[in-house]
Amino acid sequence: MLVHAGVALPAVPRDLQWGTIVENVRYAAEQAHPAGVRILIEPLNPFDVPGYLLTTTTQALQMLAEVGHPNTAILYDVYHAQRAEGNLIATLRDHLGRIEHIELADSPDRHQPGTGEINVPFLLGELAAAGYEGWICPEYRPLGGTEASLAWMREWVDASGSHDNGTPL
Repeated sequence: MLVHAGVALPAVPRDLQWGTIVENVRYAAEQAHPAGVRILIEPLNPFDVPGYLLTTTTQALQMLAEVGHPNTAILYDVYHAQRAEGNLIATLRDHLGRIEHIELADSPDRHQPGTGEINVPFLLGELAAAGYEGWICPEYRPLGGTEASLAWMREWVDASGSHDNGTPL
């Protein structure tokens, strides 16, 4: 289950808002755990979502540390991460153990892979090499219709052989 931090309220002290989110995520994690439901938090870039309270991987890791519940992880949206902080491969390598779901869109316009600056085939290869076993899913605004926007996936599967590396896509 994805839990969003929300946009800052100007009249409420930031530390109070942060503490409330931490308490709420902890409560959600405790309640969801018996049902086998994981709680994910997602940093969103400050350009597309001005004032959002959770904008970087470092902040997400801090929040998870403060929540202190094993039933929590990060949803790492490649598009938001590239816009907010860059260093995608290094960040993924360093924190893959806390990332449970990855969303793909190219930057800067949030279209399908191959339309911007992110080398998605390289990124997917690095994830496979690192043994990532979580979910990877596209989340973008397609150019040229849905079927045309999925050509990158067909090309990646063809380039990787039978795509038998175990990475769910």
